[in-house]
Amino acid sequence: MLALSGISPMISALSMDDSKSTSPIYLLPRFPNEIVEDRDWRVPIEAPKQMWLLHVGNAFEQRDVKGNLEIQVHAAACSYQWFNFCKMFGYIWRSGTLDPSFMNAREGEEDSLPHLVEVSMNFDKEGNCKYCSVEPLNLWTTPSNFPVINPMVSSRKKQVHLCFATSYGSRQTLPHFPFDIVAKLNVDEEVGFDLVGWKSKIYR
Repeated sequence: MLALSGISPMISALSMDDSKSTSPIYLLPRFPNEIVEDRDWRVPIEAPKQMWLLHVGNAFEQRDVKGNLEIQVHAAACSYQWFNFCKMFGYIWRSGTLDPSFMNAREGEEDSLPHLVEVSMNFDKEGNCKYCSVEPLNLWTTPSNFPVINPMVSSRKKQVHLCFATSYGSRQTLPHFPFDIVAKLNVDEEVGFDLVGWKSKIYR
């Protein structure tokens, strides 16, 4: 009602169900009839973690000889508590001020900030989800966001590099935000991670 009356932003009319320990993930298959013919893709997959999936960098699927399907999604996710509709990125709309500390968690709470995750799902040949997991992408746990890949290698699993925004970690007061570096992560599971960063510079 506050949003409809103009007292608060329209985005505040949205809310998240934090009573569940899982998070629904809706998949849009590229070729639904060729992947699993009988599955209703309007039914979400319940990921075993309470999180908000912010931005997807890449997704791919592969099928084994028995017809089972594996789908992996590389994305940036954050906690429900961090994704505050009325205080997005620390911007306080009522006063028009910015609180940068909102994007910087206390020690031990970094997992609530945006970070890279790998969501793995396994389906049988009838389309039933048998397994779903959420893990840090290649052990990279530093707060990060806005993952992107070269569109020429979209939907591939091997030889993919993911570029994303993150923090160099040199600031003591605001270690995680604002982001000040672009990093490149080798997501090939056989290679591990290999980072090449471009640190931002401020010119006066």
